[in-house]
Amino acid sequence: MADSMLPLPPLHCLALSFAQLLLLLLLTSTQAEGHATPAARHYTSLRSQAGVLLHWKSSIEYSKHMGTWRDDGMYPCNWTGITCGDTRLHGGTTVKVIRGISLVGAGIAGKLDTLRFQSLPYLIKLDLSDNHHLSGAIPPGIGSLSMLFTLNFSGDQLSGHIPATICNLGRLAHLDLSSNNLAGQIPPAFGNLSRLAFLYLPGNRLSGSVPWNLGQLQNMREMDLSWNILSGQIPSSFANLRNLNALGLSDNRLSGPIPEELGQVQTLQVLYLQKNRLNGAIPPSLGNLTMLTFLYLYRNQHTGQIPVELGTLSSLIEFDLSENHLTGTVPFCVAGNLTSLAYFSLWGNHITKSIPHEFGNLVNLKSLTSLKIS
Repeated sequence: MADSMLPLPPLHCLALSFAQLLLLLLLTSTQAEGHATPAARHYTSLRSQAGVLLHWKSSIEYSKHMGTWRDDGMYPCNWTGITCGDTRLHGGTTVKVIRGISLVGAGIAGKLDTLRFQSLPYLIKLDLSDNHHLSGAIPPGIGSLSMLFTLNFSGDQLSGHIPATICNLGRLAHLDLSSNNLAGQIPPAFGNLSRLAFLYLPGNRLSGSVPWNLGQLQNMREMDLSWNILSGQIPSSFANLRNLNALGLSDNRLSGPIPEELGQVQTLQVLYLQKNRLNGAIPPSLGNLTMLTFLYLYRNQHTGQIPVELGTLSSLIEFDLSENHLTGTVPFCVAGNLTSLAYFSLWGNHITKSIPHEFGNLVNLKSLTSLKIS
């Protein structure tokens, strides 16, 4: 089974459309407010905001995407990648401000340190993803974007630590820093981002333990921390993530047992824990996760038998327990009840080699080669 990073394509599309809907609602509500927003009380003119972007442009290389950014009197709201909206000043006057910057795959080469975030206080969306030569550190000044809802730096070449000032972004709902060169620990204060619903950090060099505080994010829908060098145990506090649909912790150095409490997150649809150092028995409480469609536990050090409780996971499409130290037989309820299964792998364990006749109920298995028992 080929490894993949969370989110799976269908879930990823669902997450983005949900985030975009929330962004639209936030834009509408902000423009309709009858009082000044916090940023509006310290007004920065549209001309000044445009000047900040032109200053940054002068320090980087870019493709044709930014060719419309010119200091020739052209209205910045017509620049490629720029979205504007209205804000109401403290005195009641409505003015145009820059709300969004989206330069996905714009061929940007350079750094962020010349971009004065403090002068862009009205930003709700900042997306500079897939600029493979955008490098250097994430400036601490990014914490001044108090209205930011979406922050996406995925697929860049950013390095250094995640600045703790990101934890000041109290309205942030979507954070994607995946596929960079970020190192150091995940800031525990991420647990204070109470509106955060989508957190993607895979494909970096983040180390240390998974912060217990992430279990405080009760609006979380998808969390992917895969493909790092995280260690320690999976926090039992994740039991509090009662809206979580997808959790990716694969390809790290996590150890210890899977917490029994994880079975309380009954909204989970995707659970990726493969390629760690997890040990002990598979908790029977995972049988409570009846919405699961993908369950990957392979390449760990799990022992004991396959819990009969997993036979309740009738929505499972892919189920991989390979390369562990599991023993015994496949429970008949697991062999016969998981009728949605298209892929089921048990090889590399000490499971009895005989194939239970109940596997005949698994009509969605693509072929007998999808069922692997060594």
